[in-house]
Amino acid sequence: MIPAFGTGLLQVFLVALQGRQIAERSALWKIVLVGALISTVWVFNVRAATAGGWEAAAYVCGAACGTLLAMLVPMRKREDGK
Repeated sequence: MIPAFGTGLLQVFLVALQGRQIAERSALWKIVLVGALISTVWVFNVRAATAGGWEAAAYVCGAACGTLLAMLVPMRKREDGK
């Protein structure tokens, strides 16, 4: 159950983080790196998300926590003010 929570948390954290990066116009290499990490986690995540029962519930809880965690990550403002 813990691995399902962790993968849910990581997957959604990365997706939310990437959304913030795009909205705040972060450096392109950072956006691409997070996109690659999202895809990597997804490859290992498919089994946990489809397991059902407590594994699926743990994944959902981890995903919710990943969203909250991404909102807490401080983002630097670009020096050019954009």
